[in-house]
Amino acid sequence: MADKHARIMSLQPLIQSGMLQFSKKDVALLEQLRTYPRGHDDGLDALEMAVRMALTDTRGEWRAVIV
Repeated sequence: MADKHARIMSLQPLIQSGMLQFSKKDVALLEQLRTYPRGHDDGLDALEMAVRMALTDTRGEWRAVIV
């Protein structure tokens, strides 16, 4: 997926379903989520890449990602 916005938006269903959860300690990342698309988005872009890697893990063990 080449489009950065589309990659970041692909996180939305995972967040809404509870498969992707966040710690309240991740202040910077939560701020990026709150202000997207107006603010910085590099953390969200990196998060999407990490989630995509976890989802395509060949071990097949995917339950939730807690960030």
